[in-house]
Amino acid sequence: MSQYTNGFGNMHRVQFPEPALSASEHDSANSSVADLSRTVDALSVQDTQLTLRALVSTKEAGVIIGKGGKNVADLREAANVKAGVSKVVPGVHDRVLSVTGFLGDVANAYQLVAQTLVENPMAVSTQLGMQLATPPPMQTVVRILISHNLMGTIIGRQGLKIKHIQDTSGARLVATKEMLPQSTERVVEVHGSVEGIRVAIEEIGKCLIDDWERGVGTVLYNPATRVPTVYSTSNPYVNNLRASVDFTHADSDRTTA
Repeated sequence: MSQYTNGFGNMHRVQFPEPALSASEHDSANSSVADLSRTVDALSVQDTQLTLRALVSTKEAGVIIGKGGKNVADLREAANVKAGVSKVVPGVHDRVLSVTGFLGDVANAYQLVAQTLVENPMAVSTQLGMQLATPPPMQTVVRILISHNLMGTIIGRQGLKIKHIQDTSGARLVATKEMLPQSTERVVEVHGSVEGIRVAIEEIGKCLIDDWERGVGTVLYNPATRVPTVYSTSNPYVNNLRASVDFTHADSDRTTA
């Protein structure tokens, strides 16, 4: 992940006497500095590249890729990102979608993915071929892969950050408590409209960029190393009947990561 720099390097500064300011001028100057600081912070986030991965079923992967790879090629061009889907693994019913680019572009890419899924409704498949309910019309689910160490960043103190993401986007977030097999990643399901998913993804991306150091050393989930698990209606990803947290309703769980 690249970091934003101001591009000036180590420059020697020459100090000049500062002109005297009136009280009103002093307040105005402080306000301008604060505004500039916020602008620089916003630019630093938007000008940072990141890779955001999502878990998709084999059926969803086929729709996202399209015939002859047309859909994923269109996605790359429209959103100005690098995007690809992991190879099929015999006996494993999920694959990984990877999208790399600037924050806004990555969010736009997932908006296009969500739109594709809305236009091609299907039940959510599990590794045992069972199916969960199809999302409501005009809504869908994107399952983002997040490092276990970064979950606290997304949840925030007393759940304030996750509440902000949900209130801002109108989307609902549900996270698995357990990590995926042979990895240190967890699944965060983003349920909502196409636009709501875009906003939620962008807000999640801001969290990941702001606290990127916590993600160093993450063991990425690889479907090729998946071990068989027992299906549960609560969580299709791991063998744990209490393995998912709905942040809309589980207030007591919001402070846990």
